[in-house]
Amino acid sequence: MLIGSSYECIYCRRRLPPAEFNQEHVLSEAFGRFHDPPKLHNCVCRQCNQFFGDELEARVARGAFEGMLRYDRGVRKPPSGPIKMRYVNFTLPDGSDWAGVRLRLAWQDEGLVVDLIPQVAFLNKLESRWIHITEDEIEAKLSGECRRSIPPRRESLHDRERNLNAFYRG
Repeated sequence: MLIGSSYECIYCRRRLPPAEFNQEHVLSEAFGRFHDPPKLHNCVCRQCNQFFGDELEARVARGAFEGMLRYDRGVRKPPSGPIKMRYVNFTLPDGSDWAGVRLRLAWQDEGLVVDLIPQVAFLNKLESRWIHITEDEIEAKLSGECRRSIPPRRESLHDRERNLNAFYRG
């Protein structure tokens, strides 16, 4: 909205000079190319528009279910092998022998498939369930500030389970 010689951003409500505004695609180009898509002119400041592109579109259009559809519909060519989509991982629900197993999407043989994430599992006898820890989670724990050593084998089974459970929960 033009106010004097400045515009007001519809999101952050800041009044800025016209040079601080660009056009916003109402239908993000991340979802594909549309014929004559609607655009907002001088309504969204560059900073807010960049935020939506970097943060929201990355989660929705590139890193979530809609991102999978981009590959499936041919909007974007998928990489071969596992697809790194931070917001599309699956954990099998409780109630089956495979409860807790972690899965991801991969592109194989010209199609999306469900693939096993590299992981280890241990039986938490205190809770009577399997705990699955991915390779990435292990690396993050070990490289983070809370470096812990693996408990020595001379500890009791109960102590080892408690320590492993504490390691997992961080």
